[in-house]
Amino acid sequence: MRGKLALLNNAIAEAIPQLALAVSLETESAANEYMLGAALVRQQQWLVARTCLQRALRLQPGLSSARLELATVLLATGEPAQALSVLQPLPHGSNLAVIAKRAQIDVQLAEYGSAAAQVAVVALQGPVRLPEPLLRERLQIAGGLLLAEKFTEARAWLQALTTVTTDPEALANPIPRRIAWIALAALELIETYSNPLNFQNDVDVPELQNLQWQQASVTECSLWSRWLEPLLEQLASRLERQPYSDQEVSRQLLTAILEALSSLLPAQQRQSSLIKRLEQCRDGRRPFVHSDAGSHRAARARLHQASDALLNHLPLLVVHPAAELLAETQQRRRQGLDQLWRQTRGVSGWYLPCGDDAGLEWIDELNACV
Repeated sequence: MRGKLALLNNAIAEAIPQLALAVSLETESAANEYMLGAALVRQQQWLVARTCLQRALRLQPGLSSARLELATVLLATGEPAQALSVLQPLPHGSNLAVIAKRAQIDVQLAEYGSAAAQVAVVALQGPVRLPEPLLRERLQIAGGLLLAEKFTEARAWLQALTTVTTDPEALANPIPRRIAWIALAALELIETYSNPLNFQNDVDVPELQNLQWQQASVTECSLWSRWLEPLLEQLASRLERQPYSDQEVSRQLLTAILEALSSLLPAQQRQSSLIKRLEQCRDGRRPFVHSDAGSHRAARARLHQASDALLNHLPLLVVHPAAELLAETQQRRRQGLDQLWRQTRGVSGWYLPCGDDAGLEWIDELNACV
């Protein structure tokens, strides 16, 4: 009983030994095996959790909660087809947990670009709003593709994520639409097209404006720092180097982006250097060009960008488990480590991240990774 209460209260470290004892005392209890497996899932101890949950299902094949947890384990270990097979006996119906898990599996089984995005649309158009963690995962897939400059695939995902069900809870929540609309507007200015605009100002800008009254969520703030802010940094840099060919279109899109950010960002971030740069690009003003490209400050900025790409951007590229994305991520990681090491060598004589001895040790460890 104490193990069950600890699990319900999310006191996982306390729950596991209690539940393990219960399993040892009642070897034929499917409920105990399930609860121990569920606790181990929370600790991401996938292999042991798998064993417990499989035992639970052998004892009680109809235990739907154990099937859901086992599907989570199989997705984490890269076995989406097996996860789908585990869920197959469960009725789809209106059970949100089953709907969400099957939607997650269907995306992982599809090709990561437009095919997976079309699969995502089907679930997004369903009768109920998908759980926010799943919507966050799909926005992370889009963000990873954007930062990797896989613009065609990213556009398919962003367009899918602007889809909204008629469920009142979905209509009242800006996730995932606001982030997707902002990114689509930015992508229109980043990507060069010979065809007319993909982002239609008379239709799409009002969609973005309609979301301004909605308060920013914790998920949006997290996605902002994780990939939307770096994307808009790229946009500002591109427009500063070469303004968009149609200044009026650029002004309209940047105005829509800035207005949306005023609802998304806290007050102190609305005055950031990035916002000011985007405002300059919107107004057609020539940006101030720094003359310290070879300075220590510029070198530190490049070092920060390289480390940020390794630590924050590359993991987004493997949110979808496609083998192609994993191979590309590994290649980019090797290239990024090499670049980071070379940049660190250039600044090691005057800048160390955490004191001389620790900094030199950090550089040696980085060298070993290359």
